[in-house]
Amino acid sequence: MENYFNYFTEIEDHFQRRRGTLLLLSPLDWALMETWKEAGIPLEAVLRGIDATFDKWERRPSRTRKVNALAFCAQEVLASAEELREAAIGAGSNHQIFIEDLERRLTVAEERLFASLLAATPDEAVLKVRTEADRDLAPYRSKMSTPQIDRLYTQYVHKRLLEQYKVPRLSLFYM
Repeated sequence: MENYFNYFTEIEDHFQRRRGTLLLLSPLDWALMETWKEAGIPLEAVLRGIDATFDKWERRPSRTRKVNALAFCAQEVLASAEELREAAIGAGSNHQIFIEDLERRLTVAEERLFASLLAATPDEAVLKVRTEADRDLAPYRSKMSTPQIDRLYTQYVHKRLLEQYKVPRLSLFYM
């Protein structure tokens, strides 16, 4: 059990050191770490991804905003995991299985993220986003099937919530 908790504390300590403050990680950050752990992403890849994110941020000319959440490191963590994986096994059929499994796990984590964002968002704000979705999708209702409209509606609401909370997508397709 010690290794399990060590994975989380090492990530938390490293993120805080790179950020330069003792920012407490959110429940969403902890869920993301758990997803990485379950997906078999090595601690080394996570730490490299955090470093790469902060290195890129430090090279930006305007650094008025800080890296406030571990989710901002997700793409670099996945890229680091990919590099480590390729170095360990090369690009073969096992590689594709690793990526597909990782994408499935990220999809599950993203669904949890959406549920958490919906729960954390005040009712008035959710109502506003849903009203906007209804208005913006109204011209397409007669041209698309009900399941298509439902999927588009859900995607619209999720996209707006991610924008509102400035959280990136958790998918290899959005890297």
